[in-house]
Amino acid sequence: MQFEPSLNVLGQPLVPCSFDPLTGFFRDGCCKTNEED
Repeated sequence: MQFEPSLNVLGQPLVPCSFDPLTGFFRDGCCKTNEED
């Protein structure tokens, strides 16, 4: 089974991001939050 790449609204493949530097409230590359966010 072949998987089709996920596309953005322009029809282009999605590009991984938020690795250098890591982003997010905890700087872990995820969207985790807590009550201080």
